[in-house]
Amino acid sequence: MDVGSMDDLVNQAERLRAEISGESCLPHVERNLKQLSEAGQQLWSRTTGQTPRQTADVKASVLLGSKGYDLQKTSQRLESLQGKKSGISEASFIPESDLDLDSFLKRERENDIMTMIEDARKFTIESVDNMFWERLDKEWEEKRKLIFSVNDAVKLKEDFTTTSGMTPGKGHGKEGGKESSFLGQSCFFQQQKDPSHSYLSTVVLDKRNVIEHILQMIKRGDNIDSVVGTISTDGCRVPGFLDKALQQQQSSSDIPSVDDILLSAAEECERQAFLEYSVKLYDLVGEHTRALVILNKLVAPVVAEKSCLMARTSLQDLAIRLAERYARHGSSASKSVLATFHLLLDLSTFFSYYHKGSLYDALDTIERLNLVPLEVSSIDAKVQEFKNLSPEVQRNIPEILLACLNMLHDLYKQTKLAGSSSTAPKLGLSPEGGNRDARLTQLRSKAKSLITYAGMIPYRMQREINAKLVHLEVLMN
Repeated sequence: MDVGSMDDLVNQAERLRAEISGESCLPHVERNLKQLSEAGQQLWSRTTGQTPRQTADVKASVLLGSKGYDLQKTSQRLESLQGKKSGISEASFIPESDLDLDSFLKRERENDIMTMIEDARKFTIESVDNMFWERLDKEWEEKRKLIFSVNDAVKLKEDFTTTSGMTPGKGHGKEGGKESSFLGQSCFFQQQKDPSHSYLSTVVLDKRNVIEHILQMIKRGDNIDSVVGTISTDGCRVPGFLDKALQQQQSSSDIPSVDDILLSAAEECERQAFLEYSVKLYDLVGEHTRALVILNKLVAPVVAEKSCLMARTSLQDLAIRLAERYARHGSSASKSVLATFHLLLDLSTFFSYYHKGSLYDALDTIERLNLVPLEVSSIDAKVQEFKNLSPEVQRNIPEILLACLNMLHDLYKQTKLAGSSSTAPKLGLSPEGGNRDARLTQLRSKAKSLITYAGMIPYRMQREINAKLVHLEVLMN
């Protein structure tokens, strides 16, 4: 471009500037460099149809082209390398299953479950292990207390006989003395690990403290069988820890026997109302009469209850266990106390049938017991026999009468509805001819016998039971 042309352009620019800054109707616009740059980019995009990224690529292409590089090929090579790198990374470090979200979540959930199971397993093992050692420590602590807490002063021999027959500290020479002393100490500590070893022969036991220790165990609810011993089903005595502790003491007249200690413990349990324990201890030392007297008092109040002895309670287990052993191996209990015990157990069977609704089994049981009159002719005799019954049986007669009247009333209703009954002979009813009226008459007669008996026995029954008995008889007439 020549100088003339340049001058023309300058003149034109000056005129244009003068027109704009003069009295032109166009609005005056002021812009900074940044705004001008942005406006230029927008104009460029509108003109070329390219994005800023494309514009940048164009500028880069011009720049690199001036240096001999082909931008398009270079970009393709870079993208290829980037793709290979990404593929290698993913294939090397990310399992194929990880690319599946469901698989990933499933595996994470399984891992969490396995972790929880393993933690629970470790916790259970530790808990059981701790419980075992705590229980073991507690048992040995009880045994230790039984030995050492029962003495006003515990006396142990200072010298122990060693395996070489020498006493500690009196060997031949210095080394011999050390060996003997060491053996003696080893023997002492070995014996201390098991309180039933021979060192117990040097312990002076105090009877009062032993009994007190047994009572403390009972009050805490501890099992005393391991201490006092038990009697097996074959009638043989199974020694407890107390037997072992005293087995080498019997040569001394100052040391009480195990039976003496247990008998005193039983009396103390009875005095302090630990009655079930007193039964066990009396039985353990062969005091069967005293054991059954207490057991009868415990059983009598619950015979007629619905749960009764048929529920598997410790009292029921004890009663049945003693009854079976006494029947098999005999007992020293008096005949009257033993008879009351057996009668109470039979009555518990009767009430068990009654509460379960086994009508015929219950009536059959009460008829075999022959305890209450089911015939008018036997009323007087049964009234006289009532006076000889034990108080434990007498207190259950009102409930027995009420149960019998209820069952007779049920039979009465069944007979009226169904007519003849094939079970009538079992109940002492006339089976002949299937005469329904005769059966109903017999049932009313049995009910009347029971009501008459209830009014004649020298026992004051509760008003409610009397009212129920009378009401049932009225329903049958």
